[in-house]
Amino acid sequence: MDFVERGGKIRLITGSSFSKADLEVITKSMEDKLTEEVSHILEDDLGKKCLAMFGHMLTNKIDGTSQLEIKILVPERGIFHPKVGVFNMLNGDTISFAGSVNETGSGWTDNIEEFKVFCSWVDKKYVNIDIGTFREFWHGSHAGIHTYDLPDAVREKILAVRPSSDEEYRELVEDLRTIIYCDADAGSQKKFKLHYYQEDAIKAWVLNDYKGILEMPTATGKTFTAMGCINAMQRSRGRLFTVIVAPYRHLVKQWVDNVSKWNNMTSPEFHVSAKMMMTADNPKWKEHFRRAVVEFNKKKIGGGYVTEDSIVCTTYKTFSRNEFTDAISEIEGNVLLVTDEAHNVGSAMHRAGLIKKYVGRLALTATPERYFDEEGSKKIRSYFGRTVYSMDIGQAIREKYLVPYDYYPVFAELNPVELEEYRRLTRAIRIKLSKNDAGERAIDNMNSPENKRARLIAKIEQKYNKLGMILDKHKNRLQDALIYCHDGEQLRRVGGILGERNINYDEVTSSSSMIERWNRIRSLEKKHHQCIVAMKCLDEGVDIPSAHLGIIMASTGNPLQYIQRRGRLLRLSEGKDHASIYDILAAPPPDVYDQPYAKKLVAKELLRHREFAQHARNSDEANDMIRQVADRLGIDLDQMAGIMS
Repeated sequence: MDFVERGGKIRLITGSSFSKADLEVITKSMEDKLTEEVSHILEDDLGKKCLAMFGHMLTNKIDGTSQLEIKILVPERGIFHPKVGVFNMLNGDTISFAGSVNETGSGWTDNIEEFKVFCSWVDKKYVNIDIGTFREFWHGSHAGIHTYDLPDAVREKILAVRPSSDEEYRELVEDLRTIIYCDADAGSQKKFKLHYYQEDAIKAWVLNDYKGILEMPTATGKTFTAMGCINAMQRSRGRLFTVIVAPYRHLVKQWVDNVSKWNNMTSPEFHVSAKMMMTADNPKWKEHFRRAVVEFNKKKIGGGYVTEDSIVCTTYKTFSRNEFTDAISEIEGNVLLVTDEAHNVGSAMHRAGLIKKYVGRLALTATPERYFDEEGSKKIRSYFGRTVYSMDIGQAIREKYLVPYDYYPVFAELNPVELEEYRRLTRAIRIKLSKNDAGERAIDNMNSPENKRARLIAKIEQKYNKLGMILDKHKNRLQDALIYCHDGEQLRRVGGILGERNINYDEVTSSSSMIERWNRIRSLEKKHHQCIVAMKCLDEGVDIPSAHLGIIMASTGNPLQYIQRRGRLLRLSEGKDHASIYDILAAPPPDVYDQPYAKKLVAKELLRHREFAQHARNSDEANDMIRQVADRLGIDLDQMAGIMS
């Protein structure tokens, strides 16, 4: 980084190998191949940051030329493999080198490597030889070598991730300094230390034979607790192949980043030792994963294995596929399964991934219970075992591991048309249940009356008026805000309201690419926009520590969803002393309070309120607001479960 900051210039030559057929259409073949390689590099956090710096250097002019120039060399036969470098100093001195060292465990312990360095002030002869070799390659005058400029498509892919402002450039420099130099100056870097409850959780899991469930509130550090568990099993069980599973691609990427972050922040004895790969956004994941298993099983001549530890990060969708489980079954050695947002693994689709091969089993979740899925909940507990450690959100707030929050329930009334539709759907549900002896609910059928009624409640018209009142209260000056919407239609309407008020916002949905999501979340943290309007993808796992204002336009009846949404807002962040949550609840108009269906409507919404208000900083105020409505409807807040059934 010092070299870049001081204005150093680089001419970089790299090579690639192609078949004879490729050479006949070399430009297109090279462009496709290098573009694919750049895409794989972008999957890694450090790789992406390095490419971002490359992008800056490609466009940064020094003395009229780019700070970085790149050429691709393609030999007519074989591969381009020399490792030669020349450093030219401002005072006229020159240093050159030839050779390389294989930076792997086996490279250091088993290989015979050679690396030579020459200085112009000692002997110019060998320096001049290296200079001549480099110039021949650079200008394409070496026999049997074809020299090409960096293809435009590859260049554009690199430029797409370069810093777009001085502020982003400075942040990139600091990020790279932290990653690259974190161990170079131990005195200037404070090593991370787990909280006592994280250490207790790790010990409890280890004592339970490396199996168990950790029930910890969102934002209390389950990820780093898992890193401690992985480290503990690596140290005690020897070679370990770890599979980390998360619900979405962007969360898989976040796990990869956190492995690197953990190793940068902790002392060497706590490092997670592993060769990393992830399957998310990797069209060739089957081939690469199979190769990772083969390499893990590869033995050295004379005994032992080439690879000690490996980690694969993937989604639940991939983890439960036959191609994945078949490869896992072939692993020679201990295999550990870490499931993030572990309630997902209990679904009928994902249970196929829960094979016997995993001798270590760690489930991370705020609650392992699945909504209206007793069978899935039982499967999670039977496979992972008991809850070995639990912590409630009240304790986390009291001990200052999460920020306190204020909770404001806001009531939106159904209009006459919506009320009549609600009554019609309620009758349909009653008839359906009366015909079903088992009393089961078809909650997965989008056209079922249950789901139609839920959508009706989520999108009642007055919710948009209430949103306007909340924005008025804040004088349209939102900052670090998240607005949760039910579906695309509601998201568009909310976006329209924000636009009319000149509130700068961005959208994050389940259809947003992984890079788009991260860029938009990062832009919120950098104050490039005031809020994010989200749909179906910021409930689980995403880190947005700066977010401190939440507006919930709609939530499902699933307790897990609203617990996770609250957790998004309670993470510690510099300058953040509390969070505020506005929860827009559906309510019947006062003139039908005496109707049984009115009581059921409010009771379903009150379950969420009770959970949120219980630990809020203003719990007395929040409970008073809801109790007035509950009393008028004759609802006993302590008996809501009976009303809802």
